[in-house]
Amino acid sequence: MKICVIGAGNGGQALAGYLALKGYDVSLYNRSEKRIAPILKTRKIKLEGEVNATTQISFATTDISEAIKGRKLLMEVVPANAHREVAEKLPHCSKMVKSSCSIPEERRELWSSPTC
Repeated sequence: MKICVIGAGNGGQALAGYLALKGYDVSLYNRSEKRIAPILKTRKIKLEGEVNATTQISFATTDISEAIKGRKLLMEVVPANAHREVAEKLPHCSKMVKSSCSIPEERRELWSSPTC
């Protein structure tokens, strides 16, 4: 399955690395290049903790259109203050899995199930 992880903070990198370790084809998107610069070059993510491994993802990018192209599942791992920005960049019919434990009331309409 082709999966896109949106957000390359600690949680996003851990998720992308773990999914790649499990054999999934993973793309990683981040708004800023600074955080993903090493991954852009090597496509590698080092996992440390419960799982210790270095994995290779398909690619990382700052272009959300490129990141989600052909992906069957989008997994969002960004702070609450980035939800609106990410939602506005995605096509209306995107299937998104959120990793956040709660969505503020004013942002819930952004994540409702679309009818396509």
